[in-house]
Amino acid sequence: MSQASRFRGRNSPAIHDSATDRPKTQDPSCQPRVLSLESPCAAQYPAVSGVVLAGGVSARMGRDKRFLDLHGVSLLEHVLTRLRPIVGELIVVTRGADPLPGLDARMVTDRYPGMGVLAGVHAGLFAARNEWAYVVAGDMPLLSRALLTAMTSMADDQTVDVIVPRWNGMLEPLHGLYRAATCAQAAERALQSGRRRIVAFYPEVRVRVMTEVEVRRWDPDGESFLNVNTPGEWQAAQVKVQSLPPLNAEERPEGLSS
Repeated sequence: MSQASRFRGRNSPAIHDSATDRPKTQDPSCQPRVLSLESPCAAQYPAVSGVVLAGGVSARMGRDKRFLDLHGVSLLEHVLTRLRPIVGELIVVTRGADPLPGLDARMVTDRYPGMGVLAGVHAGLFAARNEWAYVVAGDMPLLSRALLTAMTSMADDQTVDVIVPRWNGMLEPLHGLYRAATCAQAAERALQSGRRRIVAFYPEVRVRVMTEVEVRRWDPDGESFLNVNTPGEWQAAQVKVQSLPPLNAEERPEGLSS
């Protein structure tokens, strides 16, 4: 499992863990769950964009992992389908020479090429049309809609710009919820100053850490944070994914066949 997107607490910027054990919701009937934008509970949460980072070179996998087959669809399609019911738009950040035509999502490329993953985060947040945006990696097959929606329920706090989970003592910035405009500007300042770590802009914004206790309410085993970079990791992920129901045909995004 890649360490590039994970940061141990002792090396992290100044951030604040929650003092509570559960996310806030305004209505007990709207507990975090699979939430469509047409749901009567959806109005209690801000509109959210979904940003998927899919510009890696898959060097350790030996082939383009975006097209690995999962229940008859590509891994990237699977990630998009996990997000689709709980976002107002989907944005895929990809390499400039790799437009992925036909994908049912808005494609953007890095505005700061060669500056690593933070440049992808910046590009996605810069393109987002909603106040808030999930940022996830395109190789995370076990994303939990319940956990993501629980994070969204925290976004009504006007003193917070980033909601990031902590798991096994490490932050998960590529499973984060970001106030898009604020964080895009802060990320741009970091990139312009040559800082490339994914969390380089965190000291300039207000970060709320979702504690492991809170995460376990919605994802007891932290499977949302599983990503795949090597054939061995992919084999292990496939075993876990077999327990998931197949994606219904009507849920599959169009395009991006393998």
